[in-house]
Amino acid sequence: MSNQSVVIVHPHETESLTAAIARALDAPVFDARQIATLNELLSRDPYLADQINATHATLTRIIESLVAHLDAERTARQVLTERIEALERT
Repeated sequence: MSNQSVVIVHPHETESLTAAIARALDAPVFDARQIATLNELLSRDPYLADQINATHATLTRIIESLVAHLDAERTARQVLTERIEALERT
């Protein structure tokens, strides 16, 4: 999915976060007032903004690491597949 718009997730009381994300992606609702409210909150609470920035940076590094591991696994799988095919030809 290459959606460039903002999707805001609001889980219902009894809804799991996963279900809320799926629901939000199926029917995204964008309300610019929510972004303005969030920006106002962050401007009044620099500590929260710092925690959010740190969390974002950490999650970005985790995702990059997982992608690198996935690429390495795919490469290793391809090498093994080629070796097996070579052995089967002999």
